[in-house]
Amino acid sequence: MADAGSYQKLDHREHVLLRPGMYIGSVEPEVQRVWVYDTDTCKMCLRDVNYVPGLFKVADEIIMNAVDHSVRLKRQRGVSSADVLDKHHPVKRICVSINKETGVISVENDGDGIPVQLHAEEGVHVPELIFGHMLTSANYDDSAEERTIGGQNGIGAKACNIFSKWFEVETVDASRKKVYTQRFHDNMSITDVPTIKNSSKKPYTRVTFLPDYKRFGIPTDALDDDMYALLLRRVYDVTAIT
Repeated sequence: MADAGSYQKLDHREHVLLRPGMYIGSVEPEVQRVWVYDTDTCKMCLRDVNYVPGLFKVADEIIMNAVDHSVRLKRQRGVSSADVLDKHHPVKRICVSINKETGVISVENDGDGIPVQLHAEEGVHVPELIFGHMLTSANYDDSAEERTIGGQNGIGAKACNIFSKWFEVETVDASRKKVYTQRFHDNMSITDVPTIKNSSKKPYTRVTFLPDYKRFGIPTDALDDDMYALLLRRVYDVTAIT
């Protein structure tokens, strides 16, 4: 019979790491026949790819956050008054950078930045709350008007952070004229103090991260041909819906 020492309580971050299948899917490689982008022919092709679903999922969460933001701002512009529209900047550009050699992935959009202000209840800045605290996001409520086509950020963006060696967010809040930069380390176990500076730049939000490839069974910090081709295909998907 088990005694009390056989039971333990995990925090949410530890649970995500220990039970990845519940949050991001399998962290084991599998083969599927899918459409990918062929860089040699510059065309889409249907072929077998060996990839890790969980790795694709964490990268896709950040890409789809940018897509969600674009769609959400378009909806706001469709129902807002002229004075409100003057304060908002729609997404005109989503830039995805995938460094095959270093394994670093970056996603940037030029829409409204994240508010650079302290959250009244949690006592941390809003960008840290969104990306570094579990179960928090404007997209989390399925019934909310802001909910669009991407994932539930209450888990998704943080899952990417948790499965990364380091994860950095930089955002410009044009209304408050502030630029906010913050980095997380070691599977979101360490949070740096944010750097906040005055800025007259136009708004943008950039998320850059290095996945913890060993947690996906990949020995080096690099993307193989199949995963790279699959992520490129996803970028082309985004161009078709934004």
